[in-house]
Amino acid sequence: GGEALLRKDLGEILNYAKWKGFYINLTTNGYYVDRRIDEIRCVDAIVVSLDGTEHNNDKLRGKGCYETAVKALKIVMANGIPVTISATLTRSSANDIQYLADLGKSMKVNLQYSILYNSDTMKAKEDARDIWMNDDEIREATSKILELKRAGYPIYYQEEVLEALLEWPAT
Repeated sequence: GGEALLRKDLGEILNYAKWKGFYINLTTNGYYVDRRIDEIRCVDAIVVSLDGTEHNNDKLRGKGCYETAVKALKIVMANGIPVTISATLTRSSANDIQYLADLGKSMKVNLQYSILYNSDTMKAKEDARDIWMNDDEIREATSKILELKRAGYPIYYQEEVLEALLEWPAT
């Protein structure tokens, strides 16, 4: 876990992995992409974390994170590296599913949505309760994502996966 671009030796690691024939998919929050683009050009794909509108993204990730992620997306695209937006959905950012789909479509990048994991430990934390989606909210968000996928938006997941998620939780 953590931000890979904080590693000073990341360029060496990536080059070695490529030399060994690995497919490299780098996930980043976007910080340091501009400073380290020469070291990461060798990757096969980059995933940039972006959870929604500037307000909702920065509410959870910190002020300025939205702008940093969008800047990173543009830099990665300008360097010809395939890129995907990865959105972690919370109760508030689930309202941004359409926004992100429109952004992905306009930028011609794939989107992957993840549901924030509702572990019992995390649910018990008083300051985190308002971000977890309940089962009905998860189904509603999944229905919207499936609708967008069927409408031709660049959603990463197959329809069958989204349809299975509609049965959440598995019984």
